[in-house]
Amino acid sequence: MNIMKMVQEAKKMQETMQKKMNEINAKEYVESFKNDLVVVKMLGTLEIKEIIINEQLIDKDDTDTLQDVIAEVINNCIKKIVLEKEEATKGMMPSVF
Repeated sequence: MNIMKMVQEAKKMQETMQKKMNEINAKEYVESFKNDLVVVKMLGTLEIKEIIINEQLIDKDDTDTLQDVIAEVINNCIKKIVLEKEEATKGMMPSVF
């Protein structure tokens, strides 16, 4: 394989990967907790767009539970996005092993 063809293929692969990343970054991800008591909407860039908290979960004497649930939902959403990014780039990068 000649060098120019390799460079062209690498450029095409890079463009394809960038297009997939742009699509993921623009996509809105939604994660929720038990019947939508807490709903988090986040972009693929990890920017939080909205957090919706059902009034049933609000207890002024137990803020720890609310904080834990919000953290869990956000972390689950982040994991979903990271996994999708990993899946999108899997096979795009040449293996060194």
